[in-house]
Amino acid sequence: MEQMRRRALKQLKRCPRMGWVSPSPLTTHELRDPQSGRLFRLSVKRDGLLHGPNNALYGGNKLRKLDLSLPPLLQAQPKALYTVGGEGSHHALATSFAARALGLESHLALSAQVHSAHSAEVFALSRALATSVTLLSAHEELSFHRELSAWRARQEGAWLPTGGSSVEAVLGMVEGALELSEQLSCLDAPEPERIYIATASGSSLAGLLLGLSIAWAGRASAPFVIGVRVAPSRLINGRKVRRLYRAAAARLDWGEPPLAFKLDDSQLGAGYGHPSPMGLALDQLSEGLGIPLDQSYTAKALGALLCAERRELSGASLLWHSLDERAPKLISPLV
Repeated sequence: MEQMRRRALKQLKRCPRMGWVSPSPLTTHELRDPQSGRLFRLSVKRDGLLHGPNNALYGGNKLRKLDLSLPPLLQAQPKALYTVGGEGSHHALATSFAARALGLESHLALSAQVHSAHSAEVFALSRALATSVTLLSAHEELSFHRELSAWRARQEGAWLPTGGSSVEAVLGMVEGALELSEQLSCLDAPEPERIYIATASGSSLAGLLLGLSIAWAGRASAPFVIGVRVAPSRLINGRKVRRLYRAAAARLDWGEPPLAFKLDDSQLGAGYGHPSPMGLALDQLSEGLGIPLDQSYTAKALGALLCAERRELSGASLLWHSLDERAPKLISPLV
């Protein structure tokens, strides 16, 4: 097992990087449940601070994906990056920031969604930053894919899939899990029993599972991972997560299956972009946390965690916070 682990780490180290990622902090907080009034301790992996001193980039944990996804794409010297997402997609906005930093064009195909104040801000900034934005009108799945395929056929450049979900993107999140393991060891902190992460395209969840499998290899137990689903099952499901896991594991010559995980539908609400009732109730809790939440992703992950804490009463959970902690408009080169 140790030999296989060393081989996987060696393979990961060989992957080219943009050098855009700084280690994100692991912090602990004491929060009061707004329903029961009970105090509990919460660990937070704050990927919203990955950017370090680099204020030319935006994206939270999307930067982990771009850091490894872009180098192989840039070998072909593309003139543009192009991708697809919802109107409030952090991935689409992060791609536009990355393209601008590289001196490339960015072309976005965006589908309609229900908007919060935050997602409306992301949408407006994506339209301002991108070279072009095409609004996709089809809602039925087959028609949507036809419209997207026709748009892609007109593009020239490097393609980034929905949510940036490639094998390289998964490997970027593997590094995050290894980083967490090292931080827990250095801080002599208790290991979390459960890790909650919002998931829409599956690559962050697959990478977290693969990284934990490598980092916790040989130990008696490992954290149980809960992917809090924020998108329909056709976009994020167990089959897709396992496929992404297997592809990335093969790249690292890692033969172990994924750790135990589940997809939690409890906070999905009416669908992607729609807030959950629990998420809406967390605004005051977010202020106490000192970390911003967005209703499409991170509020839903924290909502699922809090519901579980009310049952478990163990305080052994960790929230993987994926949202960039800076307001997008405050770092825009256009403001």
